[in-house]
Amino acid sequence: MKVSKFLSATCLAVCILIGLFTVPAWAEPANIDGIPLLRWTGPEGSRPGTYAEYRARFPERPFRIQRVDLAVPEAAPGTPKVIVIADSALYASISSRIDRYVFSVSSRGYDVPLYTTSGTSASALKSYIVG
Repeated sequence: MKVSKFLSATCLAVCILIGLFTVPAWAEPANIDGIPLLRWTGPEGSRPGTYAEYRARFPERPFRIQRVDLAVPEAAPGTPKVIVIADSALYASISSRIDRYVFSVSSRGYDVPLYTTSGTSASALKSYIVG
């Protein structure tokens, strides 16, 4: 299934999805006149951290994804798909809401596989979805 079909469908994703919500290539450039530039508003004399500092504090972990089996009826081949991905650390605390969402979307005729994920590789997640 093409990436555009995934992105065009309604999708709940409770994890870091860097790079998956980009502006489509066909969209016209946004008019940014009048938008104030970003500025650091931290404490006086402080500075924002660097990516290297972030990685030192939060080292990259191996990417893992696991399907969650729910009692959702199996969809027919060719059914539009909405993939729901939840961070495995958060899923336990929000599972009832996510499960309700999966059942609701499924009842409207979509194939709704639910996955939990851990790790810090946005590119691996994207490859898994596309692949």
